[in-house]
Amino acid sequence: NITVGFILLLVLITSLLSIKPLYNWNPTTLKASRAVNSLTEKDAIVIAGRCMQQAPLYYTDRKGWETNEEPAGSLSYSWSANLDKYNFPREKGRAVKMPDEIGLIKFLIQKGANYYFTTNMEIFDKEPNFKEYMYSHFKVLRAESDFVIFKLDKR
Repeated sequence: NITVGFILLLVLITSLLSIKPLYNWNPTTLKASRAVNSLTEKDAIVIAGRCMQQAPLYYTDRKGWETNEEPAGSLSYSWSANLDKYNFPREKGRAVKMPDEIGLIKFLIQKGANYYFTTNMEIFDKEPNFKEYMYSHFKVLRAESDFVIFKLDKR
């Protein structure tokens, strides 16, 4: 009995230790996502710009895209939610490369994006042309030291 109990306890501990990494979350992503939830409509379409963290749109409970930088330096975007009801199925699940982030934002606005947020302020601050474009063209809904959220309509 003691041996069986010990083996069961060992299996339980090993199981818990092996699944723990699956439940790690980034506090900045969670904070920004909660802000997106409170500031946007439930049916808003959101761009998570180069957040580089796990599933930023998952926490927002919004449909939209995640953008990332490819190893070669070009930008790509991919679906983070099922957008079939918006008639975008042909690109679902594919990354499409774009020449620059301003062009990518303009393209996704044409596809229906309403909001943009990023938690990667290091990259955002290092790209003065993109940063200036965003601040001069769109309303800031919330800006904090670790994230910024824009409403993607003209000021």
